Amino acid sequence: MINHLAYGGAARGVALWTKILADTDYDTTVLTYYSQPNEYPLDSRVKRINLFTSHQNYMELTEKISVCQKLLNQYLSHNTYDILIPLLFECNIIASTCPNRPNRTTQTILNSPWHNEQGFKLCMRDWAIQKQGSVILQNAE
Repeated sequence: MINHLAYGGAARGVALWTKILADTDYDTTVLTYYSQPNEYPLDSRVKRINLFTSHQNYMELTEKISVCQKLLNQYLSHNTYDILIPLLFECNIIASTCPNRPNRTTQTILNSPWHNEQGFKLCMRDWAIQKQGSVILQNAE
C-alpha cells in the first residue's frame, strides 16, 4: 500500500518489490490512493487497486486519513490477503488502525529510523511497529 506510484524511491521500490514477488509466483496487489501521470510501471502480473477515482477526488477531502482508513477497511472486508505492507508514514498508520487488516501487517521505515520522525510522529511510528510486531527497514541502518 502506497499513496501513488510516481516520483520517488518508495514508489520505484514498490514497482521493483512487486515484480520480485510476481517472479516467485506470489499473487500480488498494489493498493494506492490514486493514479498519477508518469508512474513507475508495474509488472503485468501485479494487480492494481485505487481507493480513489482521482488525485483531485482525494485532495477535495477534509478528513483524508479517516476516509482512506474507511475505504481500505471496506476493500479488505471483501478481499483476503496474507500480508499487508504499507509504505510511508501515513499508510503505516492507516493500515495499523484498520480493523480488517490482515493478521500479518508489516510496517516500513524508508529513511533513517533515528532521524526522520520526531515527537508525535515518532510515537505513532513506534506504536504501529509494536502493534504489528515486524518492520522492514529500507535503509543502510
